[in-house]
Amino acid sequence: MNVDLIAQLAAPGEPLRVSRAGRVTGPAGADTHDAAYALDPEGYALLALLPGATNEQRAGILLRLLGASRTGLSPAARRTVERVTRVLVLGLPARTVGTVLLALRHRRANHKHVTRAALRLLVEHAEAATFVRAHRRMAVSIVEHAIGKATARGVARALRTGESLPNAPASAGAGPGASEAPPSLVAMVAALPPLLSPGAAGPRAGADTHRAFLRFASNPGLAAQRLIEVYAGAPAGADDTAVGVTPLDLDLGAERPAVVTATNRGDLAATLVHRLRGGDSPELGAAQERYLAAAAAVVPHFPGRLALVVDRSASMRGYGDREWAVRSQVDALELVLGERCAALATVPTAGDGTDLAGAVIAAARERPDLIVVVTDGYENTYPGDLARVAATLPRLGVEAAVVCCPATFSHSDDLTLRRPAPACAQRAFWHEADFASLVLWMLFQTKAAGAAEWQRAALRERLSIVEGGAA
Repeated sequence: MNVDLIAQLAAPGEPLRVSRAGRVTGPAGADTHDAAYALDPEGYALLALLPGATNEQRAGILLRLLGASRTGLSPAARRTVERVTRVLVLGLPARTVGTVLLALRHRRANHKHVTRAALRLLVEHAEAATFVRAHRRMAVSIVEHAIGKATARGVARALRTGESLPNAPASAGAGPGASEAPPSLVAMVAALPPLLSPGAAGPRAGADTHRAFLRFASNPGLAAQRLIEVYAGAPAGADDTAVGVTPLDLDLGAERPAVVTATNRGDLAATLVHRLRGGDSPELGAAQERYLAAAAAVVPHFPGRLALVVDRSASMRGYGDREWAVRSQVDALELVLGERCAALATVPTAGDGTDLAGAVIAAARERPDLIVVVTDGYENTYPGDLARVAATLPRLGVEAAVVCCPATFSHSDDLTLRRPAPACAQRAFWHEADFASLVLWMLFQTKAAGAAEWQRAALRERLSIVEGGAA
């Protein structure tokens, strides 16, 4: 996959903006995004689920997915693009999605999937009610672009004047969830064309509106009610509680403890702490197997050969309240990788020092697809040696990249002076919930022949997990 785009996705940038004149600006690298979409729309869409991708870059991906026609896509690619679009609409902040839709209006992108996304934002997003209240003008623009200015404003005129609407079938729009709004609201929307065009045939006009609007809504009753709120405002005392789905977490960041200890950084690591402290009861062994299975179940499969360089120096043990905290987390990662890697070679550092360079040379002899150095970041034996070895290996024909994964006590650890190889890609971890994102990140660091397909499969699996929060 596109290396430049992957690096760009995690870089901070300017948020997407739409000026009053209709000028759309956003993060740098628009040409890179456009080229990636043109080359592989499905693969480009899946990149939105990369751990660490910023909301600004994800908004750029959503803008392209919604702005492009899906004609010519294979059924599988179209389905993947639709699924990614859905989780982005529900997972990004409502204002960000609204800005994307506003940009599409100025670009005159009028695809059916744009209408579907607009209604999904206004009806299913966890922040929908608050968004409509706080950004009324933006919501009006989005609605008018999605279903047409005349139809949308007809609703407002009917509300303001109290006109009776002819040919309003009582059951129009009925479907799952329609009971959440009075049936008359759905009927009113279905009957709008006769109001706007008195000469139109009533039943036919109602059917046209149903085809243009209600069929895109998963909950027609709530969609009609939200449409009315856009113009007339919510009733006094209305609740802002999110309706529809729970907020989606695109990065799958599990809840983390407010106060970090050696034993609350994941069940598997906590069990290993007890074992490192001398516990050897059968219950601990059974618990370890159970927690290992649970931790490995959510981690992507690594189909290639992985060499894991493990720092076994004294500093990995820690002391006081932090004793065994880092070491247990490293051991937990090693166990999980043993379950999820097709071939894993573990190479510990020799002696009491931190000879990471020597261990990397030994790991290179295993001919791996990737060399991962897991350490606390302190290189005591030969300072700077790891950086020189990592830079030299490619000249010797070693194609495997060397990456560093510092194990820390908490998310707030300062790693400024703990980068033994500054030129190597680096991603830290401190909690068991970091393993899934960490292994996915590893998949994107390898240059193996089948890496692109490994990455795509892992991102598809991640998409299914994210969708679990949007069910």
